Amino acid sequence: MKTFTHVRSVANVIRVYAALWGLCVVCGFFPLRWINWFFALFGVEPLPQCRPAELFWGWGILGCLAVAVVLWVVAMDVVRYRPLVITIIALVLIVGVVSYLMEIIIGMPFWWRIMDCGPHLVMGGLILVCCLWPAKKSPGIAPEPTATAP
Repeated sequence: MKTFTHVRSVANVIRVYAALWGLCVVCGFFPLRWINWFFALFGVEPLPQCRPAELFWGWGILGCLAVAVVLWVVAMDVVRYRPLVITIIALVLIVGVVSYLMEIIIGMPFWWRIMDCGPHLVMGGLILVCCLWPAKKSPGIAPEPTATAP
């Protein structure tokens, strides 16, 4: 990041986003009854109980874990990983828009679209704002002169 950006804020927002991805991993291990109940709340069909569906669900959990780990590592040193931060911003915003469009096409309920796409757009926007928002300038006060020995 350039010196005028909020490096700490960028790192904190990325950490929160990584924690949200980690929460997805935890929720992926809930019992199937709970997951299907949650889907029913939003008008989505239950998950099928077959080996391929379980396999895809497991790979999805591993993918969420990988994203969370990469985000956490990038948040450790956002200055060093500046190209990755810029890539993360672009990908997160693109994923938010594209997944919303895909969910419109396949007919997902409105609240599901908001719940699924909203966090991506909010977090990507927050990271972008933290990168572009100028930091406060130093007051530019010179240190007081000290007495020197004759």
